[in-house]
Amino acid sequence: LHYPPSWVMNLAGARYVNQYGVNAPPTWAGGYEEPNFIFSQTVRGRVAQFETHMMHQFASDPAIGFKNIWAVRYVNGSLGEVLYPPADDQRGHTNSYWGFDANAQGQAADRPATIPANPFPGWKPGEKTYHGQPFSTTQVQQWYSWYLNAHTDFVNWHTQLYRDPRGINYQGYLQLQTPGFGARAFEYRGSISHYLDGSQDPNGTVARAAVWYELYPALTNRTNVVAYVSSMADSSGIPQDDGCHGGESLVDYNTDPQVNNWSAARYITGLADKYGMQKNGENPGLGDPHLNAAAYNALMLQKAASQMASCNFQGMFWAHDSDLYSGITGVTLHLYANVITHYGYAAQSPSKIY
Repeated sequence: LHYPPSWVMNLAGARYVNQYGVNAPPTWAGGYEEPNFIFSQTVRGRVAQFETHMMHQFASDPAIGFKNIWAVRYVNGSLGEVLYPPADDQRGHTNSYWGFDANAQGQAADRPATIPANPFPGWKPGEKTYHGQPFSTTQVQQWYSWYLNAHTDFVNWHTQLYRDPRGINYQGYLQLQTPGFGARAFEYRGSISHYLDGSQDPNGTVARAAVWYELYPALTNRTNVVAYVSSMADSSGIPQDDGCHGGESLVDYNTDPQVNNWSAARYITGLADKYGMQKNGENPGLGDPHLNAAAYNALMLQKAASQMASCNFQGMFWAHDSDLYSGITGVTLHLYANVITHYGYAAQSPSKIY
């Protein structure tokens, strides 16, 4: 589902809609539209049929079989990551919230039963009144909790789809892709106090429900679910690309300001360790618009590998494998293998080398 089949978008309620009435734009990678996994039960049902069929084909193929599938990067949002579509709708709006399709607003009857009704249908981020009455920040919090929990509901539903003995019945590693450090507590609280008007959400992480310190404790099944940092060595943190130093799981993400200076790899590590999850990850890919100041080169590889080792990851993927053969960036398969070997991962198991 990373590159969803085109027929999905012909289903009822298949498109996300923001508060401006704009459909979610195609992704920057490949120009694929993003199916509304969250608010359309029809989309979920077809996703379940499609993925179950495909995974059963893999399982029954003697050349593959589940025993040879070490992990599945299951898709829980935009380009595989646990995100709503981007806050920028490419129509001049940079504070998009994607809970305004007919199902999400209670105007259609195809909302998944596990998602409660919108507590304030018709209210839009930034508004301080509702039906002519003052709208409190407590009510803003109620609305946002509904929006955030709706996304978490899909993640939990999707995990269960893979684990169900009567369904896919895959019990290996599921990689939960969470990029960056998301919205930290001060950004989350600031956004609520400013009515989600975007002024406290410069990275669009609150709008995309990238509130990782709220997501991880809300997972209903963490067995063999891997906290996957899809932005290792992205220049985040003070100092940049900081690794782990131990004790990250003991920090209170709601109140301790030290997490605000942590790199993405360290931030997700603390949450994973707090909730007993394995960790893995990858660097930002060449061409990723979120690469920012990070340079895609051999130094990025070294920094990512250092984070992998200090944070005790299972291993690390290089995004993208084709670039190991292009000769453009200076990162080659030989260099990648040497870095992995240097940190001792080759000695663990062949399955740890990607």
